[in-house]
Amino acid sequence: MNDKKEILFSETQHFSKWIFILVIAIAVFAIIFNSSISNETFEGSLSKGDGITVIILSFFLPISITALIFLMKLQTTVKPDCIYIRFFPLRTKKISFDQIEQCYARKYKPILEYGGWGIRGSFSKGKAYNARGNKGVQLVLKNSKKILIGSQKHAQLAETINAAIKNLPTKPIQQ
Repeated sequence: MNDKKEILFSETQHFSKWIFILVIAIAVFAIIFNSSISNETFEGSLSKGDGITVIILSFFLPISITALIFLMKLQTTVKPDCIYIRFFPLRTKKISFDQIEQCYARKYKPILEYGGWGIRGSFSKGKAYNARGNKGVQLVLKNSKKILIGSQKHAQLAETINAAIKNLPTKPIQQ
């Protein structure tokens, strides 16, 4: 019998670099825009402390969001008893194999089907955990809920999950 700590599959994905560029561009625009508003529109109506607060917030908020996106990563781990989907630093989802009705690799359209990347939800498509690309593993649970796990190794992930569901022997990855 497999050891519970044994890892059958592991993958870590980060957001694409173009997302960072986009967020940084928006942050720079927000800083410039808010600075011009605080200097022109509110001139005379804001005290010096309020103007500084507006500038600090217009700088701090976009930079914080950029840093959060930079730190975010999708970690998918398959162990002999379940799948762990961790979207660091936000949340971890654990799915035991006895909950899964169906599992298959597929291509999908992240923006059209789920509204983009990250932890996303759709009434008709279910929930998606994805960080990049357009390939993943579709899980259909016994309670009819659907979960898509984005993966650059979607075929290998689906094969590992299906083997674990059927309790077939699988080779653990080398650590």
